[in-house]
Amino acid sequence: GDALTIKGERKAKTGDGSYHRRERDHGVFNRSITLPEPIDSSKVVASYKLGVLEVMLPRAEESRPRKVAIEA
Repeated sequence: GDALTIKGERKAKTGDGSYHRRERDHGVFNRSITLPEPIDSSKVVASYKLGVLEVMLPRAEESRPRKVAIEA
């Protein structure tokens, strides 16, 4: 559709830790983001590295701007 939904679960940690800010300590979470443009879902790529989730959502070909040649 026109939304990206991310679901996950954070396990409870034991031990001493100092945190500046934490949204949730532990438990299940999900986030939904409405996408402004149609995407090509067959080319979606995601990676998770060093605690950062990166999701690449390429625009669908029909939503990309196209060039039109003007003959003089």
